[in-house]
Amino acid sequence: MTGSIHHPRGREHHNPPSLPTSWLKLSIPAIFAMELLRYFAKFRAVLPQQAITPQSCTTDKLTGLPLELVIQICDLLSPIDLVCLCLCDHQLHTIFNTYYHLPTRRDDRLSIFLRLERDLPEYFACDICNILHRYDGSKSFGLSGLAHCRSCPLPCVRNGYDWRQESIGGSSVSMRTHHSFSHSRNRLSFLQIKLAIRGYCYGPCSGISTDSLAYTQVRQYAHPLASESEKSGYESTRMLFSIDAQICPEPLGVHVRMQDIILLELWEHYKIQENSQSATLSLFELCRHESLESKSSDIDSMYNGGKGSCSYTCPKCNTVSLIEFRRVGCKPALVLTRWVNLGSGVRRDDPLWNIHIYNCNHGTVLPSALRMQNPRECFENMASLSLEELRVRNISYLRDDRYKNGRPFAHEQEKFCWHISYKEPGGIREFLSFLFLLTIFVIVIVFFSRRLGCFVASLYSPETCPHLIILQY
Repeated sequence: MTGSIHHPRGREHHNPPSLPTSWLKLSIPAIFAMELLRYFAKFRAVLPQQAITPQSCTTDKLTGLPLELVIQICDLLSPIDLVCLCLCDHQLHTIFNTYYHLPTRRDDRLSIFLRLERDLPEYFACDICNILHRYDGSKSFGLSGLAHCRSCPLPCVRNGYDWRQESIGGSSVSMRTHHSFSHSRNRLSFLQIKLAIRGYCYGPCSGISTDSLAYTQVRQYAHPLASESEKSGYESTRMLFSIDAQICPEPLGVHVRMQDIILLELWEHYKIQENSQSATLSLFELCRHESLESKSSDIDSMYNGGKGSCSYTCPKCNTVSLIEFRRVGCKPALVLTRWVNLGSGVRRDDPLWNIHIYNCNHGTVLPSALRMQNPRECFENMASLSLEELRVRNISYLRDDRYKNGRPFAHEQEKFCWHISYKEPGGIREFLSFLFLLTIFVIVIVFFSRRLGCFVASLYSPETCPHLIILQY
């Protein structure tokens, strides 16, 4: 039958009639109203086809199924998925507590916390404490500055300069920056990487700023040829180290740029000496797999004017290095810049993180898929401070010993170290902001009190209340 709908149960429903052509002469509001009526008529004609039963109202949710079916479904889930499912509904949580138990394996509990932190941006999972920590909203979370001066209250944060104390479960919680663990007075920890990524993904209320990862220091060491009896014959060696970080979206990860500048008297004095106990090039390395000593022939060629720079990419950890010679006044300076990708900060067993920690195995190699991106290109494309600007800034600190003139450097006397660390916004700024708000508040109160005084005076003036005595000042 034309213009009708055959219902499965044998009933017929006719389509609503089309609008007459004469209605086209109506006004636009009338046509609009007619179209609405036509729409609802069509909806009403189709509605009886959808048979609604009391059972369909209860089985559209998992909790509406019989208990036996729910238990069979839960038996097919992994322990992690099961815990996440039971957190979605009170009835499912009751079923879980009755028939199942929480996972006891440490990795399973951490996986649950890693899923929970996606929906709780103000919390983050800690694989050391194996709990959820709350982020306090600060810019650095007390993790910046000297390693022994951190103010972070978490028990999992290690303060000090002993790498053994920072090794937890066979994995260090800090990044390897030099062959000598104690050369840098700062520590870039995995917790900083994690919070920097969360701040990038979820906003400043969920993580720290990459600015808080920046650090610069200048340390003085004895000349490599100086002995206890003739130290006065040689000037001390000045070595600058700086580190800054950027988050690159593709692939998502914290990329770090490190620069070492060694101010030399004569290059011949700093060549590798087997029995020397003072600071030489043996302090430095291109990465865990390649020492700076291995590039001594290239450095000789650069020093003698053979070539301007030497670049190297490690085939094992994908660290990109650039070696250059520059002049600081009349002295040569060896400049070593390195770029690394520390990963997305989700888990501490991330290969991109593990290959850059202090106690990494020398034979560890990154999977080929993680060595496709060039960390130098990723960093420099995002950096606000170019490589040339960074080099000029750091060399200016060494020129004429500017780092000794006070701000922005702070002096750590016992270690002959001067450093620039990130400081949490506060102090004078907060005081000035408070003073400004207080001034505005006082002005508003004075203004409204005067208006109120004038209004009260007008109410009780001699003309309106002749029996009152008005005191005039």
